[in-house]
Amino acid sequence: MLIKTRNFSASQLDHFRELQRDSFSILQAVASELEGGETEKDVAHKLVKRYRAAGADSFFHLPVVLFGERCALPGDWTIGHFFPKRKVLEPSMSVILDAAPLFSGYLVDTSFSFCFGENDEHRKMMEHLAQYRDSVREAINAGTSFKAVADQVQANMLAQQYEPVHQKHPG
Repeated sequence: MLIKTRNFSASQLDHFRELQRDSFSILQAVASELEGGETEKDVAHKLVKRYRAAGADSFFHLPVVLFGERCALPGDWTIGHFFPKRKVLEPSMSVILDAAPLFSGYLVDTSFSFCFGENDEHRKMMEHLAQYRDSVREAINAGTSFKAVADQVQANMLAQQYEPVHQKHPG
């Protein structure tokens, strides 16, 4: 199956945006149903079933589900670490749900992160990250290169004693 990567029509972009909203809604719905005690594998399996029911033909990558410290991609993180484990969801854990379903040639890669319950460290981190929602968009729209923006975000994160881990993602 070929995946189109450029020269989209307005209607194709609208369809992509619709699929992206649908994908994000699935992540949020599964997140809202968590009760604690589920494993990463349980939740990943539920996501696969939901995406298939919504019409996903395949996946660019199977759903990634990370709980607790695994959300920080600790240590020497390799691609195998992204596969869901038998880690059990407990209160105050960070959670990442990420899926990349394919819908009739449209690749829709969405992620949703949250804290399952209250956690002051997580709240503080999310407050820090909120500043980038506007500043990154504004910098890109002003013509700043992606590399310059990424370097600035990384310098800012390191200054706040956070460990950027994006470079641990495949590719």
